[in-house]
Amino acid sequence: MMSLLIFESIHYVMIAEEILKKGNIDYTLVSIPKALAPECGMALKVSCEVKDTITRILENEGIQPLKVFEH
Repeated sequence: MMSLLIFESIHYVMIAEEILKKGNIDYTLVSIPKALAPECGMALKVSCEVKDTITRILENEGIQPLKVFEH
């Protein structure tokens, strides 16, 4: 199962992406429908097994996902 981490804007997606790259953490940058996040058309797709760890890492850096969807 995978999780989509949705952020307020592409700016936050890019910051989160940089943090995950530095930590050598696997993720995929994906486009999402405007219905999920009208303010930003991109999200980070991560494994559900590491979602909580990734969320904590990002929060420690001052970045918090706006929404998290599991699919």
